[in-house]
Amino acid sequence: MPAPPRSFLTVADTAIRWQVTPLDIAGWAIDGQISLSAVLPTVETAEKQIASGIVEIDGADVVALFRRDGVSRKPALVRRFRRLKKSEWEWISRPVDGIAVTAADVIILRKEFQRCERVWGLFDASGADDGTKSTSPAKRQAGPGAPPKHDWDAFAGAIARRVHDHGMPVSQGELVRDMMDWFAGREDFPPPDERTVRRKVSAIWKELIAAP
Repeated sequence: MPAPPRSFLTVADTAIRWQVTPLDIAGWAIDGQISLSAVLPTVETAEKQIASGIVEIDGADVVALFRRDGVSRKPALVRRFRRLKKSEWEWISRPVDGIAVTAADVIILRKEFQRCERVWGLFDASGADDGTKSTSPAKRQAGPGAPPKHDWDAFAGAIARRVHDHGMPVSQGELVRDMMDWFAGREDFPPPDERTVRRKVSAIWKELIAAP
């Protein structure tokens, strides 16, 4: 029985899925085009209320965590948050310095990235709802014979981007999970089974670990 889909992805996972950089996503969050979230430990607000769990955070507070050169940064201190389905920002009074958040702590809820993919027309060559062209790769035209069910060229490109932007995965299994998530966001076909993805990843993995 397959595991249920993830309830959220990190910014890094989403960047691989969309074939963009984490900094691009942080910039869209600052512009109000996408909501970023984090899991807060128990905190006390300025109004003496207790809060914890998944909350929305402001992209401007964490943008310094994401750089195009991939250099890791010290944690960002988040001092404000917004509870889900609420419009007002709340300020953290305790801990007095706020909550330390790393790049890996910044997440995008499944409903949010699915909303963005639908509104922006990702994985659809027809473009986004506002009439602009999608930044995702266009679907390949069918050639002679039966067309492939999955775009393995784009798959290989997504792996190359993942390694370029975030370095080598810790293991082949981690790369398989990343690419299953990448496929899950493509709307042209249902994702392939994990065995097929593992076989494709295995061939590329051998080349990656053999590189000097």
